[in-house]
Amino acid sequence: MDRMPAETRGILTLNAAQMKKLKAETGIAEMKDLLDWALTMLRWSAKEAKKGRVIASLDESTGKYRELQMPFLEKLKKRSVSQDGQ
Repeated sequence: MDRMPAETRGILTLNAAQMKKLKAETGIAEMKDLLDWALTMLRWSAKEAKKGRVIASLDESTGKYRELQMPFLEKLKKRSVSQDGQ
């Protein structure tokens, strides 16, 4: 099992079964790499939401998309829209 550095221990509560399943689904072997990728996606989605953009999954065959619904993204997007309207 991967060990977390002392400075982060106690900050995160992780469900071991969920982490193991996610590692298997993604093919990401190390917990450090899994968390790095997750934080990268979080940073990117926050940056895009601040620009007023939608974070979504696109079905290329139909052109339909499904928006990622997360409260913090909606707050960032609304804040961006309200600042643009000033």
